[in-house]
This record gives sequence, structure tokens and C-alpha cells, in this order.
Amino acid sequence: MNPYPSTTLRRAQALSAAQAFETLADSAYIRERDLVAHPRRPGMVGLLPFSASTLWRKVSTGEFPKPQKLGTRISAWKVADVRAWMAQQQA
Repeated sequence: MNPYPSTTLRRAQALSAAQAFETLADSAYIRERDLVAHPRRPGMVGLLPFSASTLWRKVSTGEFPKPQKLGTRISAWKVADVRAWMAQQQA
């Protein structure tokens, strides 16, 4: 049995992740694990089409909004900032 989900399942997960993202309020926060795919979670699909290291590279160069510190080891992005960035990329 294949341990990795099929393409159809991955698409369904991506769709459900996108639908879940759309239901969040603009004032909500979203963490890195929900934005990008992670190699330790091969079945999970992130909202952004790049890796965590690329996300942080884009943050450091100013290409992606900076997260807010919610605790000593917790950073998260405002959903409104992520939506604005996604809209800018589509334009």
C-alpha cells in the first residue's frame, strides 16, 4: 500500500485547506504549518506554493509580510496580510 496520498486526495486536502482559510476572519492568525507544506507531513498541502525556508527568505527580503510574535517561540501572520499578499500575486 502506498503511504502517500493520491493526487486526488492531495487536491481535496488543498481545496479543504483553502476553504478553511477562506472562513477565517481577517483579524485571525495563521501559523507557518498551515501556510506551507512540510516534508514530515507528506499528505498535508500548504496554502503557499513554496517551502518554509522560502517563506522565511521572502519575509527577510520583504517579499512576504512579517509575522507577529505571539509568544517567545510562536510567530503567526494576520490572515488579512496573507490574503492581501495572495491578491497582489494574482494581479
